[in-house]
Amino acid sequence: YYNLAVLYNEMGKFENTLSIQRKAITIQEKIFKSDHPHLASSYNNLAVLYRAMGEYEKALSIQRKAITIQEKIFKPDHPNVAHFYKNLDLTYHTNQLDSALYYEHRAYNIWKERLPVSHTNNKEAKEYLVFLYNEKGKSKYNNDQYQLAIDDFKQALKYTLLDSAFLYNQIGLCHYYLH
Repeated sequence: YYNLAVLYNEMGKFENTLSIQRKAITIQEKIFKSDHPHLASSYNNLAVLYRAMGEYEKALSIQRKAITIQEKIFKPDHPNVAHFYKNLDLTYHTNQLDSALYYEHRAYNIWKERLPVSHTNNKEAKEYLVFLYNEKGKSKYNNDQYQLAIDDFKQALKYTLLDSAFLYNQIGLCHYYLH
């Protein structure tokens, strides 16, 4: 069922994917304990599908269920748990930037402590933190909250790996409009 769901998903047939994933989960719920890692992964995959379909509340509910299982299986600071936090933050990013930042920080802090500095997860988490803080800053800038926007742009600078000219430009514009 998993492979068939992946195939339908690749074809963009989300309803078929949803049906197949639900069947797989029904079987898993019958044969596994409620805190089995395969079940957590299946819930996570279903949540990612709901997110892709724009059904964010369903995605959040199922992702929380998957995280609860992961936290029972592993320690809360385990890199596997961080992946689930990352998926949760991707769902929140659509309309709740503060929640997205909270879970991205959780994932990043776990990876930073448990994985080598050069690991891809650390780099990607930093890039995504820059993106989220920048989005938050732009929102405040657009609402004439320039000092708050400056604070967010400065937070983004803490995680910038590459060119930060854009962020400095945004900060400069905020200062211009403040005076």
